[in-house]
Amino acid sequence: MKYSKLVFMNNLISKPSLFQYMTYKSNIVHGAIMLKNKALRIKVKNVLPYAILMLLNLRVLTWFEGGKIIASGDFRIPLNPNAYFKNTLYLWNEIDFGIPSVYMPRLTDLLSTFIALFNTLGLNLAYSEMAAIYIIETMAMILMYEIIFMLSNNRLAAFVGAIFFGSNLYMINDREATAVGWFASNLIFLLPSIYFFTKGILQGKYRYCLLGGILAVFAFSAFPNYRPYIVLVSITVSILVFKFFKDVLRVVYFKEKNILNLQVNIKLLKNLINAYVAYLGGTLISAFGIIYLILSMMNFLLKHHREAAVPVFILKYLRLSDVLRLIAKWGFYEKAFNKPYVPYRELYLQNPIFIALSYVPLLIIVLSLIMCKRNKMILYFFALHYLGSLILIALPKIIGEESYIGLFENIAFLRAFRESFNFIYFAVLYGSIVLGVGVSEIYHRLKHIKTLNSNTLPYVIPCTIVLLIILSTLPLYTGSIAINWINPKVKGACFSREYILIQSILPGEYWSLLLPEREVYQVFNFSNAPLALGNPHPLIFDKPYISGTGTEYVRSRCLRLIKEIYHKLHQEQNCCNVLAFFCIKSLVYEKKLILGKKEDIDVTYLRKLPCVKGEILLNTLNVYYVENALDIIRVTDSVRFVDTIDDMLRDIEHTSINDLSNVVFYVNETLYGKMNAHIQYCLKSTKFIAPSQISWSKISPTLYVINIENSKGPFILLLFTSYDEFWKVYINGKEVPEKYHFIANGFFNGWIITHPKRSFTITIRYTLQEYLALIMVFSVIILAVLFIVIKNSEYISGDN
Repeated sequence: MKYSKLVFMNNLISKPSLFQYMTYKSNIVHGAIMLKNKALRIKVKNVLPYAILMLLNLRVLTWFEGGKIIASGDFRIPLNPNAYFKNTLYLWNEIDFGIPSVYMPRLTDLLSTFIALFNTLGLNLAYSEMAAIYIIETMAMILMYEIIFMLSNNRLAAFVGAIFFGSNLYMINDREATAVGWFASNLIFLLPSIYFFTKGILQGKYRYCLLGGILAVFAFSAFPNYRPYIVLVSITVSILVFKFFKDVLRVVYFKEKNILNLQVNIKLLKNLINAYVAYLGGTLISAFGIIYLILSMMNFLLKHHREAAVPVFILKYLRLSDVLRLIAKWGFYEKAFNKPYVPYRELYLQNPIFIALSYVPLLIIVLSLIMCKRNKMILYFFALHYLGSLILIALPKIIGEESYIGLFENIAFLRAFRESFNFIYFAVLYGSIVLGVGVSEIYHRLKHIKTLNSNTLPYVIPCTIVLLIILSTLPLYTGSIAINWINPKVKGACFSREYILIQSILPGEYWSLLLPEREVYQVFNFSNAPLALGNPHPLIFDKPYISGTGTEYVRSRCLRLIKEIYHKLHQEQNCCNVLAFFCIKSLVYEKKLILGKKEDIDVTYLRKLPCVKGEILLNTLNVYYVENALDIIRVTDSVRFVDTIDDMLRDIEHTSINDLSNVVFYVNETLYGKMNAHIQYCLKSTKFIAPSQISWSKISPTLYVINIENSKGPFILLLFTSYDEFWKVYINGKEVPEKYHFIANGFFNGWIITHPKRSFTITIRYTLQEYLALIMVFSVIILAVLFIVIKNSEYISGDN
């Protein structure tokens, strides 16, 4: 038996084919396991940075406390999703007798849209805000990671740069908690466009450049502020120039002949130009609708744009030492109410440890520049970072405040940068790239030094740097960023659900008057703090209301009339007729609203007004109902000619409300230009007869339908929204000529209606809404065609 076994084993080994086959199979299995393990390690290595970035952004959970929200200053979240979507979907804003809406592009503001959407789906406001901020900040850091990785092809550089980028969000701070939204609504929403543009340029794919151009529409989320778009174009041009010097232009120096030879790859240069043309084409086509809106309401925008002043106090408190630390705005409002707007400000101005920590990124950047003088990427982005960005931030100190103000006030496209800290965009973005690449270079240099313990020190250095960056931004992780600057014991602010209750019962077919009268942007004080919570975008009421301030960019043409209505109401002199004539059905007194004052106004007289019938009294606001308010749409047959607005108001005060229901005033005093002689002749010479029966319905803020019964002759149709040439009237589908459209009662829309039939349907449309819908469809079709064409004409980049 033993012999037979030996013979068998000998025969087995002596047969090379069988032995080699078994060895070969064993090697394949071993190799497959090795490859699988290697692939798994690579996969884990690639996924790990994303996981860490997602974990780091859990810091936003510490910003919220007990259901409170972060809302203040310029950080405007949609407190009422119905009001938000209504004012972003329709182009006529039902504020202050109606004004062209500047909020439609807010749909491209992902932060506001996410909050409104989550809130609509059932999450409460605080959780909706928390989820939206987490998604946006995580997206921003991951996109920044990818952008740096594409530029440097280095994951360590990308990771460190993304950490630095995310750690600088809190350094842009306006009042108590606006760093989150103010930065997010600008630079963060530019990142998707920058990402796809960079990918297209480096990989040689036009379709990515086009997609990046399409996503540039996010730059207009703060419409009609063009500052983010200028920043976006500047950043994409800088990346284009980087690619040009990296691949297109070749510099050769012949030392023997002392000759500098420049060689340009014409083919690659042509490809770069075509790629940027595709990018710019995408930005323009995707923004057709916004461009159309800007042009259609240019008169409104220019008028109020000229009123925007350069705030000198911002320049006054700007410190060069803070600029070097990328803390460009911590001097902002430092003496307001003898309390700093940033509760943790002393931490960075008095604590030696945190002062030193805030200079760490600057020192690392300078060190990497010294150690890696030949690294073109570091040199290039360092130049953009410091020689471009930070010098511009410090420009007011260099050339003087008066010269700076004069320069930026007189150049149209620079007015958006009238506050010098706006240049912090460039400092943070380019600083992230330089710091990431610099840390990576230091790591690799240490790793190749034989005298050092290469197994520990090279890894300890980048880890320590990341830890220092995180420690230097302690308020992000402790939640101090959300502390109320008046009451440091509170994070965020409360939103009273009484507003939701009240707005649900306000009439949608009449106007409501908000008390007290606005002197600045509409302010809702949820935190009992002076100056409170900023301007009118987060709209609380989705019903028509009058505030006197308009929106953050435009004001109603009826502003003078609005001030007169408030004046009459406070005087308590015959105000009932004025309120009823101008369709004001309810008076909303907000007790928590403070216009830079700490005392409430006395409104006890409202109960004594003869026209006030019924009231709702709550903790945060009261509502008083006005009796006999006339309809926002009505027909009249009596015309009164007056010289001034004051004459019209006096006439209204001394006329019974029953008689006023059939009266229209033609005011000679107007802000709209020359009088229309044809309209004057028609109004004076025509005998008008009001229809005996009229019914109407409001389909949307831009569409009304009126049914006329038993019409016996010409009459005047009134719409009590601010006069605008884009309001059109159609009778049974046929447009009434514009020559019959006139300014009624000094401010509103009036039409002379002549129709032979006794019964018919009238439609009132704000035609901008329809034109914009056609433009958006047109843009989508063009972009789809361009994408198909470009997909078949890609180029090969220098990297490939």
